[in-house]
Amino acid sequence: MDKETAKELWLNSLKRDLDPQEKKALDEYILINPEEGKEFQDISGVWETMDEMVPAPTPQMDATFYQFLNSAEKQSKKKEGTSVSIEWIVQLIIGKWAYALVLVLGLGIGFAINSGSDQDMESLVSEVQTMKEMMALTLMDQPVAQDRMRAVSMVEELESTDDKVMKALIKTLNEDPSINVRLKVIESLYNKQLSEAFRGELVMSIAKQDNPLVQTALADLMVSIQEKSSVDALKKLLNDENTNPFVKEKINESLQVLI
Repeated sequence: MDKETAKELWLNSLKRDLDPQEKKALDEYILINPEEGKEFQDISGVWETMDEMVPAPTPQMDATFYQFLNSAEKQSKKKEGTSVSIEWIVQLIIGKWAYALVLVLGLGIGFAINSGSDQDMESLVSEVQTMKEMMALTLMDQPVAQDRMRAVSMVEELESTDDKVMKALIKTLNEDPSINVRLKVIESLYNKQLSEAFRGELVMSIAKQDNPLVQTALADLMVSIQEKSSVDALKKLLNDENTNPFVKEKINESLQVLI
């Protein structure tokens, strides 16, 4: 048995029980190739813990995610060189496993593909990034704050972020009932390349915040990204009689830097 066949058997074992002959062949291969067997075990360990990490799917989540996968499948048919296709992924993932997929791929990307060229690897990395973005968007709509925190953390780890995700971040910053989630959004923006339009959205967000911690965090962010257009919004907050005295002190410090 070669590595590709063993890999396919292992992947199949994640969605169904292998028949006795298949299981025996896979066990014998792992016995002869312990290093590759270790890779199987590492990724299986992650897979087995997904019950605790992945939110229970809702019909809306399923519809959104599978709409994305259908689109990704069409794109993948235009590319060659990857041994794992989007079509296979659609067959493998059902229910909540859809949301665990990107985590498994992230850990097993070097194992899950037959990387014949740098271009092949770049293509799969791009697809994985897109899936991570989709998972983040899905988690941002969850009722549990911990899931929304996880979504923002995923966005923070992305090397680049498209407009749809950035708009979702702004919506979360403006509307999320959890103070911790809103603070996490602000924290995630420090190392991002922010467009002029997005910076404008952040400035407008200042007037929509009523929590002192969030107001202070936004003021700090405006200084960090040197957003001078935020001066008027900060002054308005400074002159508001309802603004916390500590926040006013912080805004004064920020204005001294920005003006």
